[in-house]
Amino acid sequence: MAEKIKFLGGTTGNLRNEFVERLKYKNLVDFEGMIDTLYEDYFYGFINRNFEVSYIVDDPEIFSNFPGYADNVSCLSFVSSAFSDLRTDYLQNIRNSSRGFPKFLDGLQPALGYEPLSSFYGEYLTWIASSFSILIKDNFLVNDYNCYLAALEPLLERSLKNFPITRSGFLLSKYNNVRSSGLVIELAKLEYDQDTVKGEILQSSDFQCYLDFTKAYGFLVDKNAPWRLYANYTNPLMNTYMEKKGLTNLQSDYRMDSIYRLRSCEDDLYDLQDFVLKLYNDIRGELPFYKRPTRNPKSKEREYETVFRPEADMLSKEQWISLLLRVRMLELDVFDQVEFKRNIDKVMQNLKLYGVQRALLAIGDISKNYIKRIYATRKEDNPNT
Repeated sequence: MAEKIKFLGGTTGNLRNEFVERLKYKNLVDFEGMIDTLYEDYFYGFINRNFEVSYIVDDPEIFSNFPGYADNVSCLSFVSSAFSDLRTDYLQNIRNSSRGFPKFLDGLQPALGYEPLSSFYGEYLTWIASSFSILIKDNFLVNDYNCYLAALEPLLERSLKNFPITRSGFLLSKYNNVRSSGLVIELAKLEYDQDTVKGEILQSSDFQCYLDFTKAYGFLVDKNAPWRLYANYTNPLMNTYMEKKGLTNLQSDYRMDSIYRLRSCEDDLYDLQDFVLKLYNDIRGELPFYKRPTRNPKSKEREYETVFRPEADMLSKEQWISLLLRVRMLELDVFDQVEFKRNIDKVMQNLKLYGVQRALLAIGDISKNYIKRIYATRKEDNPNT
């Protein structure tokens, strides 16, 4: 029997050793039927066939649970159907053989499934707004909405690369959770940063049998969390489960994009407006007054008068659209004044001729081209993936 490899990532307590161990896991773990969202399929489940950022429609009608063995866990209906058949087939197989379950995956019981994007995104925006609020409140120059916007702009320029605020930015960030895709089933609640546990699953005697079944039913095993399954919706068998739900005469990726997913670029403006206005109103609610410097007309001494902080002034649609384009380019870390000028001309032409909706789609088109470029660059940077 071959000696098992010990993966120690997450346990070393030493930065150098941690790097070596993480690299060992990255380089040595490679098997047919896996998905690697860290180094290869970066945005799986969150970009459509055209590289447009997308998210699952939060409609109860398209989700199903696992009656009788995981009633509180759900995912997209065609995914749950495929997994239920996989599980039934696997249980039948081990009853008639000496096979069992991979370590930590006893019973193939779904432990985690779909969670709505709104729960992750809402909590995240609350956290970001709180951080921004602290910085802006300490700025004594912020006394009205225009001053607030002037103080917010440099914060956005410094922060958006790592802390996006639009829905599109959040969906592709590390703060999103893959379970919001509706395509994921987790068969255990284990620590994601413990490579030792991952190695034990991958090297257990029944893992290959389990992997054969997952591939046969159109699932991919997560390389970096092997207790997690992704539905491969381009797989022919997974495609038949979509057809069983009445979704015929469409290719699998078209089904996903036309039935299950929405383009987030159409929501970005409203999320941005909500964030900017709510942040100002929260600051105004907490600090309704500010001190405005003045001089005593008699003594000529400097004094401060208490002034009520005014309500937000509404920006024009042109100003909002311009801000959104700037925000999206900053989130994607591609902002450049020359490119911004070229892009904004195109967007404003769409706004003038066809209205806000077309301007949002134009920003979506610009963003998807950057995403294509980012995706290709990461592939080049990781040639072994």
